[in-house]
Amino acid sequence: FIESINDAKKTYHFKGKEYPLSTKQETFYVKGKATVQKTLSYVGRRPLLHEVFPELNEFMSIDWVGFESLGVIEGFSDLNRARNYTEFLEAIRKIKMTPQNMVYADRAGNIAYQLIGALPTRQKATGSFPQVGEKVKSNWDGVLPGEKNPGLLNPDRGFIVTSNNKTISKFPIEMNGTYAPRYRYERIEEMIKGKNKVDLEYVKRMQVDGRTLLFQKVLPIIKRYVDPGHDEQSKKAFGIVCRWDGVVGPDSVAASIYNTFLVRF
Repeated sequence: FIESINDAKKTYHFKGKEYPLSTKQETFYVKGKATVQKTLSYVGRRPLLHEVFPELNEFMSIDWVGFESLGVIEGFSDLNRARNYTEFLEAIRKIKMTPQNMVYADRAGNIAYQLIGALPTRQKATGSFPQVGEKVKSNWDGVLPGEKNPGLLNPDRGFIVTSNNKTISKFPIEMNGTYAPRYRYERIEEMIKGKNKVDLEYVKRMQVDGRTLLFQKVLPIIKRYVDPGHDEQSKKAFGIVCRWDGVVGPDSVAASIYNTFLVRF
């Protein structure tokens, strides 16, 4: 939020009226150094960020669903003691924090996916850009009950994949759109479908797999639109990428060139 602050008077404006900023003393413990004492200023429940972004001319504040959360520690404690799917659901519904993707499996052979955390009942077209704090108090009205969060139990295909990708196509409330691209999901799915029996060693291979399927979509664009010209280094780099197999390794020259291109592209 962009705030209207009178720094000398330690006040903020909201809908034409002036209110005092609230403050809170915090102690930060830093390993190997002296503790740091800070006085944080708040607009309602929103902390000001002027020390975080000193280069900005405006006073900025931030709102977060976690500011209204209760039961997070208790929920994780219960999660560690859950003995079945029902107790798993009871535990995670106490965790009211930033949404996370969680997968589940038990000895009875059940597998499940569940979005845990609090989904704010967000007003449309909010959250992507700063709001004007003088006009707006909050972008949401409470959070969705945990039992309405997206979930999946024992799908017919026999496996569940999540890699920070979008997990649901349609949902009744506005959801943040900053998902990871699908290509990691697609690679995991490809590896699972390409193996009759998935054992522990194969899962280890999946965890460190470096093949990017996104490259298969980007390479044709590179070949069509990138002109290396007459510069020998550019022509050499172009050839290295065009011959690349898409495996991202720590010593891969092609991966370095490709990722540098992709960021700029």
